[in-house]
Amino acid sequence: MTNKLSEDPEVTARALWLYDREMCPQLIVALQDYIRQREREERNDEDQAAYEKLNGGS
Repeated sequence: MTNKLSEDPEVTARALWLYDREMCPQLIVALQDYIRQREREERNDEDQAAYEKLNGGS
């Protein structure tokens, strides 16, 4: 046995489904929250860069 996850996300997802079916929906929600947060951070960074550019880089 190894603790390395499969390089194939589908294999990993199927294994998790067999291991703990209740965790799968929770992981989906957590992943969606994480993705939304990262997108917000990226937009904020882009907005900040544009604002700084408009103000002469200060």
